[in-house]
Amino acid sequence: TGRGVRSLASGRFCSQVPCASPPQAEISLVVTTGHAILLSVSGEGGAGSSSSGGGGGGAPATALVWSEPLSQIAVWECVERSHELALHLRSGEVRRARFPSAAARAKAVRLIEQAVKLDESSTSRAPRR
Repeated sequence: TGRGVRSLASGRFCSQVPCASPPQAEISLVVTTGHAILLSVSGEGGAGSSSSGGGGGGAPATALVWSEPLSQIAVWECVERSHELALHLRSGEVRRARFPSAAARAKAVRLIEQAVKLDESSTSRAPRR
C-alpha cells in the first residue's frame, strides 16, 4: 500500500463537494489532479462516549472510503432519484457518491469532467469514446 499512498500524495487538491452524510460524520468527494476520493470525517477519533461535556474528545477521525485514479474512470452517470453519482471504472467496478441535492451532484460532475479532461491531456492518452 505504500505505492498507493505515494500515488495519492503526488496529486494536488482541486476541490471538494460535501456529500449526503450521516449525523456522526461528514463525507466529501475530493478531486485531485490524479484521483477522485471519497473521505469520511467523524467527530472524534476515540470511542464515542455519552458524556455531556463539550470539546474534550480526540481529534476527528478521517477514513478513506474509496479512491480511484482519474485514468480508471470510464464514464459517470447521474442517478436522478437519489442525487447519486456513479463512477463506472474501466475494471467494471462502480464507485458511488450520494449528494444532498441535484445542484451538489452537478458540481461534482463538473469537477470530475474537468479533472478527467486535464488528466487525459497531461497523459496524452487517446480521448474516451
